[in-house]
Order: sequence, then structure tokens, then C-alpha cells
Amino acid sequence: MNFKNKKLLIYRIAVFTVCVFTLFGMDFFNIGEAGFKTYSGGAGLPEMQFGCDPDRLYYIIGRLGNEGRLFYLRSLLYDFIFIAGFALTQAELMKIFIGKGLNGKWRYTVSLSYLRGFFDIMENILIITILTHYPTRLYLLAELACLSTTLKFITLALWVMAALIAVVMNMLMKKDKDSIY
Repeated sequence: MNFKNKKLLIYRIAVFTVCVFTLFGMDFFNIGEAGFKTYSGGAGLPEMQFGCDPDRLYYIIGRLGNEGRLFYLRSLLYDFIFIAGFALTQAELMKIFIGKGLNGKWRYTVSLSYLRGFFDIMENILIITILTHYPTRLYLLAELACLSTTLKFITLALWVMAALIAVVMNMLMKKDKDSIY
């Protein structure tokens, strides 16, 4: 293994480690969904619901109380670390799935991970803005936050489909290549 490959492997391991530790850290430090539910009376995180709507978002934010809104704000700030780690992990996984066999337009599928991360970041920024201006109701921002949530899940689904197709196509290409010899 040459220096460039070792460096890439170390980078990929570091990115994956940040993603995993951040995800488990949210539960360990109780700043994830479990902690949120203690303040919301059992309601889940709004940004983890595909069918998000502004009225429901404000209903949940209202149920949090002052302490819960502060908790939610802190957890959204921590979430930025996870977003970066997850987007980079997705991108690196897609590069692995694409492999050397697929090239050209398949390289654009890597951008799905960054696009998902972009929508996740927009969602967080909008919800943070809504939280800091609460009880003022900023319906346009709430609509945009819910739209960002929906687009985040759509790009994630597209990424999963593209990853599965890339894996299958690479397997078929390898099988064809092996059958030639």
C-alpha cells in the first residue's frame, strides 16, 4: 500500500469515527432524541419527521418550555458535527461503491451526500433562528425548515438507491470481466 492509499484510508477511518462517535455521543450525553423527548412530552425531533409541517413544529417547540428550547438549541449546534461527519462518510462510501469500474456521470452521485448535508444544515439554521425568536412565529422560516427536512430525506433516499445500483453494477461488471477470462 503506497503513501497516498494509506493517507486516504486514514482519512476515511477518521471521518467514519467522527460520525460514529458523534452519533453515539448524542445518546451518551443525552442530547439526542431521548433527551429531547423528556422536554417535549414524548414528541420526537421535528427534523427527524418526513412529514414536518410548521404548525406541528411550533406545537412541539411550545411544549419544550424555556429549558427544553435551550436544550434543543444546544443539540442542534452539536448536530452540525454529525452532519459534517455523516456527509463525508456518505461521500467516501459512494466513492468506494462506485469503484474503478464506474466513472463519468456516476461521479456526480457523490454530490448527493453533500446535498443531503446542505439541506440538513439549512434545516438546523432555520430551526435555530426559529428557536431564538420564539415566541414570535416565523412561518416562512418554518415552511423552509420543513421543506429542508423533506429534501434532506429525499436526497438520502436517492443516495441509498444510487449506492445500491452502483454496488450491483460493479458486481455485474466484475462478473462479466471474470467470465471473459
